[in-house]
Amino acid sequence: MGYVGAYRTSPGKTNSRIAFWQDDYDRFLSKAPDTAIVDFATIFTNENVVAVVRQLVGGKKSIVDLSEAIGISEDEIREAVKLLIDSQLASWTEDNRIEPKNDVGSFFLNFVSMTTVHLGHIKSEER
Repeated sequence: MGYVGAYRTSPGKTNSRIAFWQDDYDRFLSKAPDTAIVDFATIFTNENVVAVVRQLVGGKKSIVDLSEAIGISEDEIREAVKLLIDSQLASWTEDNRIEPKNDVGSFFLNFVSMTTVHLGHIKSEER
């Protein structure tokens, strides 16, 4: 079991992540309790957090950069960033920008991928 992901963050720059587990299903599923799965997934149910992470996939951004790109207030950006920092998915840099941490880009792109596949299933069932 596992996943492989790679994405271009800007022209000439890529990021990749490979994770592989060799376990039976029971052992693999026992590594993450249901409550931990729900807590982690809940981070990505906040629209402002999703919008911030969408921007951070391309690299570090300031609060002003994020606010202008997303079209929400700097206070709303700060709340979303706080959630990401508290979850150890982002951090402040010395130059006062927010940078993605701990595979948040890969996690987010996996959520996007799962959503895209799900939307495909919904559309195929509607036909």
